[in-house]
Order: sequence, then C-alpha cells, then structure tokens
Amino acid sequence: MILKILLRYITYRKFRTVLTILGIIISVAFLIISLSIGEGTRVAVDNFLQMLGHDKIFVTTYGEKLTDEDYMDVKKIKGIKDVARALILSDVVYYKGEKKILKIYGIDPENAKRVFGDVRGYRISAGRWLLSGEKYSATIGYSVAYEIFSKRIKVGDYIYIGKYRFKVVGIFAKTGVKPRDSVIYVNINTLREIKGLKNVISSIAIKIKEDVNPNKIEYAIKNKLAKRHSKENIIIMTPKKLREDINEFFSMMQTFLFSIVFLAIVVSSIGIMNTMHMNILDRKKDIGIMKALGCENKILVKLIIVETLIYSTVGYLIGLILGLTGSKILEKIIEKEIGVAMFKSGLSLEIVAISYAIVLCLSIISSIYPAYKISKIDPIKVIREI
Repeated sequence: MILKILLRYITYRKFRTVLTILGIIISVAFLIISLSIGEGTRVAVDNFLQMLGHDKIFVTTYGEKLTDEDYMDVKKIKGIKDVARALILSDVVYYKGEKKILKIYGIDPENAKRVFGDVRGYRISAGRWLLSGEKYSATIGYSVAYEIFSKRIKVGDYIYIGKYRFKVVGIFAKTGVKPRDSVIYVNINTLREIKGLKNVISSIAIKIKEDVNPNKIEYAIKNKLAKRHSKENIIIMTPKKLREDINEFFSMMQTFLFSIVFLAIVVSSIGIMNTMHMNILDRKKDIGIMKALGCENKILVKLIIVETLIYSTVGYLIGLILGLTGSKILEKIIEKEIGVAMFKSGLSLEIVAISYAIVLCLSIISSIYPAYKISKIDPIKVIREI
C-alpha cells in the first residue's frame, strides 16, 4: 500500500520529479569527477615515484646555469653512488621529409645508465643504450619512434638534428608520460659541439647509496653549489619532496573543486525541499483525508523522508555512473592534450560510501521542513474546503 502511494506521488508531477533528480545527478557527477581524479592521481604519482626509485635526487637552478665545476663538486659528496649530468635543449628534428621541434638530452651514456639503469621508465625496447665515444648516435623515446612522425623510426634509421645526421641505435619502452617519451638522447659532448656550448649543463641526476639520508645529501649539495650560485636559485628535488609538492597541488585543486560541488549539492538539496513542499501543497487534500481516516503524522513524515531518499538515491546512482565515465573521458583528454598518462581517475569504495552519505544527510535535512509542514495540516479544515 505504502509503495503504491509513493509511486503515485513520485509519478504525479513527472517533469518536476525529473528536474529534481537532474539537479542531484549533475552535482553528484561533478563531485565524483573531482574526487576520482584527485584520488586516482595520488595513486598514480606514488606509482610513478616508486618506478623512479627512492634513491634519486635531481638538481637544477632557476635563472642560472649549472656548469661542469658544479657537477664535479657534487660527485665529491660522501654518500653519493653515481652522478649523471644532462644538457637539455629544443631543436628541429627531420625524418624523411618531416620536421618536428623536440627535446634533445645531451648525456654521458655510461653515467646515465648507472643512475637510471634500474628505473623501469628507462628500459630499452629495441636496440641498445648509447655508448661512450659514439659521436653521432641517438637513443629515442617511444613517441619519437612510433607516434610523432607519420613514418615509424626503426633502429638503424637516420634522423637529422638541425643539419647533423644521427643514427638511431636504441628505442626506449613506452612510459605513458608523453614528454618523457618524446625525447632524443645523444652524447653531451656532441650536443655541445654542434650548438657551440662549453661547460654548460641543465641538470644533475644523483643516485645515493643505501641507508643514506637524502636530506643530508640535499644539504651538502646546496652548500657545494652555493659557492657559485645563489641558494634561493638552487632547486633540489627528492622523491619525498616531489610527492609532497604534487600532492599539495592536487589537494588544493581537489579542495577547491569539492567546495564548489558541495555548494551545488546544497543547492540541489534546496531544490528537493522546494519540490517536496510543492508536492505537499498539491497533495494537501489527500493528506487531510488520510489523517481523517486515522493515519498518524509519523507515517506521513516517513513517506516524505522515503520519497526524498528515493530522489537522492536515484540521482546519486546515475550521477555516480556519469561521474566515473566523465572522469575517464577527462583522463583521456588530458593525456592527449598534455601527454601525461599519470593523470589518472580512480575511486575507492570508501569514497563512494562517504559521498553517498553526504548526499543522503543533506537530503534528509532538506526533508525536515516539508515534514514539519505535513504535520501541521489540519484534516478538519481540509475536509471543509473540499
């Protein structure tokens, strides 16, 4: 009997019901998208840093150039196992009539292999690493080989960096991070020679020994480089610091989005309250007759609350599906536009339960006023008006 009454009430004003649920769907969908992207990206960042390794430190400068003297000073620090320098430039790359502007990394092959040889993101899928002494050879990223140019590049093919011809000796495996997969690696001395640069490097990668405190190494590096650089311009990134900085950024972004979405859910709850109030006015005659026949206020209040929960649950479930779908689509769009596959969507059951609880709580709160109004309906007065 109660189910029949509820069904009749819900379908009485179909357009009003659809609009009410639609408001919940939109709010929940955006809530799920913001939570999903935030949580999924945190997990992806942790996986990326684990892939990179806990024993790596990266050094660069802001507004200044590192030099070979800086590189040699860093090598002398106790607790450091291996050090690799890099010169990073952008240049025009030609392959079979096509030209693209790509990042060129000049490296010391053997040093780079010792620092990054254990990193999954630097695994060779075809060919081999560069060798020390190879002047015009290159190892290229996955996207350079298979995606950027219309024709695939194979090991043994030749590419031109500017007017200089380089033989491709190796291709890195796909990492999913497009900027990383779109790099060409050559010998640092060769890159310096063709660009007319001397004694300049862009960054230093460091692999520390086991059981060495990264914070102590960071402190020592800063002191060493402070001889030639301002301490404020020295940038040292450890895995812990990278994680903290990235998580802080996404936490701020997620908090901002959640605040906006929460306000939208509150507005949707007000919409539910308005809908229920209008429904009570439409059903005033039915409610008066039910009260005259002995129906207690608590039964009528329960009907209002259950009807509100039905609106909320239906809206939440549809919003959940659309939100998860939307977050996946957003993930693909961002990956395509920015080229960072580490920007992931993902949602735990705990987050789903918490978000559903928020929606239900606000819905129950929004049913308080309509429930109060229904309790104040005088059946005698209603019957007199019939």
